[in-house]
Amino acid sequence: MQSSSAKGASAPRSKLRLRRTAAQVASLTLAFVVLGFAVMGVRAVLFPATPALTVVSVQFLVEVPDSAPDWTIVAVPAGTDVWRATSVTYEVEADWYAEFGSHLVRSIDGLHDTPELYWTLWLWNADDEAWDHAQVGADHLTLDADTRIAWLYGTLDAIPSHLEPPLE
Repeated sequence: MQSSSAKGASAPRSKLRLRRTAAQVASLTLAFVVLGFAVMGVRAVLFPATPALTVVSVQFLVEVPDSAPDWTIVAVPAGTDVWRATSVTYEVEADWYAEFGSHLVRSIDGLHDTPELYWTLWLWNADDEAWDHAQVGADHLTLDADTRIAWLYGTLDAIPSHLEPPLE
């Protein structure tokens, strides 16, 4: 009988140990899960996800009388202003006018303005299929997909003559 009572006494102890071990495993698992979420949260705060950068293709025309048109296709981040895109694409000299918050282009690729001829900025109007003179400075125009910009060396009476960029 002792053997049966000794056997009966060890069974509840082993069940108790198993329950305790299961509870410890569950507690450790829960602790690791909580710790994992905490680490992910800290990581998200320290290293936030960067939104994908949208790049657009911009077509620049630089047109000088009696010269071949110079079309340049440039990839820039969407929302870049015309001034920044122009100044990284060409060698540009300009004056800054704080009261207008804009640059006035004086030279592109070494061709300086004169009292008779100067750089004018034009935008392609796809709806009317015509060039429109920019009504604001290059700093205030943002670029989006397939924008066409023309810098014309001449006067406001002259309109860029080349409508289509060359085929790539």
